[in-house]
Amino acid sequence: MRRPAVLLLLTLALLGGCAGGPANGGAANGGPAGGGAAAAEEASSPRETTPAPELAGPGLAGGRHDLADLRGSVVIVNVWASWCAPCRKEVPVLERASEELGPEGLEVLGLNARDLPDAASTFVEDLGVSYPSIVDPEGTKAVEWGVVGMPETFLVDREGNIVDRHFGEVTQEWVQEVVVPEVRR
Repeated sequence: MRRPAVLLLLTLALLGGCAGGPANGGAANGGPAGGGAAAAEEASSPRETTPAPELAGPGLAGGRHDLADLRGSVVIVNVWASWCAPCRKEVPVLERASEELGPEGLEVLGLNARDLPDAASTFVEDLGVSYPSIVDPEGTKAVEWGVVGMPETFLVDREGNIVDRHFGEVTQEWVQEVVVPEVRR
């Protein structure tokens, strides 16, 4: 009984040691292995992007919204639901980003997935959410985007490509480290 536990701990320790963080450019996190010339080459090479799937539909507050109409802007696509506690906690961060970076070309578009209309409307009203949200009651649009949990947030560049995907609650650090450089690119 003791031997499997020791093997598990050793395996976890080895795996944990392989993942370098973004600060040290670890290859496990998408950065170049090592530094120096490899890091310089990574900085000058084209970045990897994925075309954003279509995203259009009725808005929570009425009307219709379409990601394609926002081409030319950097867009945060935030997948949320009223029953998601971290979704509630991240609203002030998204509102602040929208307010501060909106004049520079940032848009925020919510995707309210697998939620009840009244609960979603109350969420928006109670938290003072100013950005629009597309309604996705069955979660089909979220599935098309590959969403695995909530909240999940995507950053779409001015050409309509996904340039970052954030799992969990967004933070001010994520905005500063990922969103601001993309907006000012």
